[in-house]
Amino acid sequence: MMKYCSDKTHTPASRAFTLIELLVTIAIISALLALVSSVSMKAYESTLKGRCVGNLRTIGAALQSYIADSNGVLPPMSAMEDPFDPGNKNVLVAQKVLMPYTGIDTSQGLPTDDNAIRAYGPWICPSDRMVRDKTPPKSPRWKCYNSYYVNSYVGKGVVNEAGADSDSRTVVRGVQVRNPNTIWYMADGFRKDGGQGRMTANMVSAADISETGDTLRYRHGKTINVLKVGGAVESFSPDQVRNKGNEYMIPAKN
Repeated sequence: MMKYCSDKTHTPASRAFTLIELLVTIAIISALLALVSSVSMKAYESTLKGRCVGNLRTIGAALQSYIADSNGVLPPMSAMEDPFDPGNKNVLVAQKVLMPYTGIDTSQGLPTDDNAIRAYGPWICPSDRMVRDKTPPKSPRWKCYNSYYVNSYVGKGVVNEAGADSDSRTVVRGVQVRNPNTIWYMADGFRKDGGQGRMTANMVSAADISETGDTLRYRHGKTINVLKVGGAVESFSPDQVRNKGNEYMIPAKN
């Protein structure tokens, strides 16, 4: 009898990964994922920083419009009666008097509910995590959600019983500021007990990056965004700020 040879081809069995090869593959994938995640996070933080800079530029344009409408006078710090609390003059109102110039209607008061963050537009830094925390004593944010501190030495100061400005260091008119592009007007800040804050020379000199108390807030990769009296916006590191309170805060008058 004739015997026929089989036509079947024999394929070698697939070789499985060894344990070492598997671990190396996992390590490479993990490293690539970490790299992509880091790049994405940096890009995201850069976007938030850019939005914060945009906020301050909007506020800077509002400041210049207010000055033009007020015969050169800077927004008052605490000398003006609070429109939401008649008779109370010892309040911070610089942010509130500028809000209408940024498209926020303050005629009916200011919202303090969960929609407030959206309502305050450019006054909320997108990297400000604390403003979203409503647990005491971080809330309420006084009558106004706000992520930015105002320079204590520009604008009219506290009025005494005689109706006079009691702080001789304050500057009332923008034209009195000798170098408006070096003097800070507003910066990233946070007041733990709520409310709108004011910067002092000591606060800037300390270059405080802590989480508590009245502090400047280095929210953007340990940099702080600052609006200057002249309208320019710049970022500073703690090292650039430390021991320069007088230079950045107290304007020399012409």
